[in-house]
Amino acid sequence: MKCPKCAAQLLLVQNDYFCLQCGELIYGSSVKGEAVELLQLETTSEPVLRRAILDASDSLVEFLPSGANTSAADSRPAASTAAPLLEATSERGLHEVLSLSAKAQLTTSETAVPPPPVTPTVSPSAAPSPLPPPPARAEPPYKSDLHEPVAAATPEANTVPKPPNVPTPAPEPEPGPVPVIPGTVQPAAASAPPPGPAAPGHPSPPVSLHHWSHNLAFVSVALGVLALANLTVGWYFQDKFYPGVSVGGQQVGGTPLASASSKIGVIKTLDYVDFVVGSTNYRLKAADLGVEVDTASIIERAKQIGHDAPFPMMGLYQSLRGQSVTAVYAVDEKIFESKVAQIAAEQSHAATPARALVVGSNVVSLSDKAGQQVEADKLAAGIKSAIRTQTKVVIDAAEIEAPVKLDTYKADIDAVQARLGLAISIKIKLKTITVPASEIAKWVGFGEPGSGALINQARIADYVGTLGSGFDRAAAVTALAATLNSGTNLAYTANIKKTTALPKPAAGDQAPVRLQYCIASMGATDGDISGLAAKLESTYADSRGWGLGGLILYNQVASGCNYTVWLVLPSAMDSFSPACHNQSTCRVGNNVVLNRDNWNTPPNNWTGTAEDYRSELINHETGHWLGFDHLACGKGATAPIQATNVLIWGCSPNWWSVPAELQDIKVLAGF
Repeated sequence: MKCPKCAAQLLLVQNDYFCLQCGELIYGSSVKGEAVELLQLETTSEPVLRRAILDASDSLVEFLPSGANTSAADSRPAASTAAPLLEATSERGLHEVLSLSAKAQLTTSETAVPPPPVTPTVSPSAAPSPLPPPPARAEPPYKSDLHEPVAAATPEANTVPKPPNVPTPAPEPEPGPVPVIPGTVQPAAASAPPPGPAAPGHPSPPVSLHHWSHNLAFVSVALGVLALANLTVGWYFQDKFYPGVSVGGQQVGGTPLASASSKIGVIKTLDYVDFVVGSTNYRLKAADLGVEVDTASIIERAKQIGHDAPFPMMGLYQSLRGQSVTAVYAVDEKIFESKVAQIAAEQSHAATPARALVVGSNVVSLSDKAGQQVEADKLAAGIKSAIRTQTKVVIDAAEIEAPVKLDTYKADIDAVQARLGLAISIKIKLKTITVPASEIAKWVGFGEPGSGALINQARIADYVGTLGSGFDRAAAVTALAATLNSGTNLAYTANIKKTTALPKPAAGDQAPVRLQYCIASMGATDGDISGLAAKLESTYADSRGWGLGGLILYNQVASGCNYTVWLVLPSAMDSFSPACHNQSTCRVGNNVVLNRDNWNTPPNNWTGTAEDYRSELINHETGHWLGFDHLACGKGATAPIQATNVLIWGCSPNWWSVPAELQDIKVLAGF
């Protein structure tokens, strides 16, 4: 028989029949032995039917060529027994039935492919015979929908109930090859390994266009909604701040961009900038650094939040998370760089070396101090960081190590302190003089670290000169310097001088004593030499000088002289004796040495004329050559020509010999 509605072919599904054209479901119990024209899905060549089967199935469906021999065991994969479908209770479309059929689980009974079922024929002359019921099927050992193993169904449980008056079918023979249910997947045996890639020669499962059509529709709708949302958000906030935007803690979300200035108002100005350089704290007014609030830049930054996102919805998401714009400051670079340079100069200083010196009669040590260097670029970056973060920033300064450490003076300090405690005395004739510690402190000092106690012989000579005349002062100076170098106590007895450089006249001879001198120079010009010669001649001829009114005559000669008067550069003074260092005049043996700079320029505290000062230099050093030592004078008295430190003692300046000195020269000359 064919479909009673559309006369189309029928498909056997379980014990019932299904129309492939109109979807009519015909129960097997209602057929009553009529001959049914069945359709083998595996061999169908109908394109529409094949497409319907593929669309309804999620699994592999294999179609055999039309007219192929289905009895050959090696012509297709092993046959399988179809699991019973759910009992149809109403009319259903082809897609639903085939979908249920595709989800049913199969078990393999034999590898041989069974022959196609035989359709019963009815003789024209004979009455139609009853349609034999389809053979009963064994239920698979698991559920088709949950894939969970269950106990095997008994034949009784698997039998579909039949209505009354329907003959009971003959018992089913032993299970053998079973036909393949069209549109289903044949699972492997229970002992087979888990399913993997398709076997060679078998096509991959076809893509379900039915499912893709549903997904594509959903995606299209979602994209449309998203596009509409972006257009709506972009249109609404095109001239407004996005929500969640704040400036300096003030919410401006939803405010029109055009009225940003009035909404934000005046932003609080940065009053002070705090930072630390090295160990110094600075708190400067922002205006002194050329810093002021840049309101325009702040508003522009706030406008960019959300509007600079690729999509309006993304900008809305970012702004709703909370976006705050902090203050932006503009810097006048000219003012800023000037202030930075000033601070860098204040904080950069050289290291201070350690020092040791004698003050009074005590040793004082000054500790070394490290210096520091502040780089202007690093300082500028630190101050700008303090402005930006509004926090106190510490800016490190590079440390400069002191070149001389105090501990390098330790041995020198010990040596000087030992000499300050020495007991030194000088005996001149019948008088003994004890040198005070305060005076010894003037004779010793410090040189380079590690050099020990430095002895100043010139200061020793100055002191010895204050002790009077008539003894060998040079020998006394040498003895005092030696005892200081050795660090031992000294009780010195001065050698009394009993001779003079003046030649002795014969007894009763009143003829004048003649002295001859030479003139020499080191670094002096010809003009200086001619001026010195003229000044020597006039000074020696003056009755107030050492000529004793003609009793002693002084004559310049080119050679064979009694002594030589030198005019030398200051740097050449030491070449005669260390005692001549930094002296205006000096006498060493038969050399009367004059410092050229002092000769040409009197000191600022000299109250007389330049000519008077030159007369004082000639008379003082010539007196030393004649045998006179330094003399002292009382405060306010006229200073003798041999007085030293005239201004210190408070004497009145004088550049000629006083009467007492003239009397002494007469005695020495033998007159």
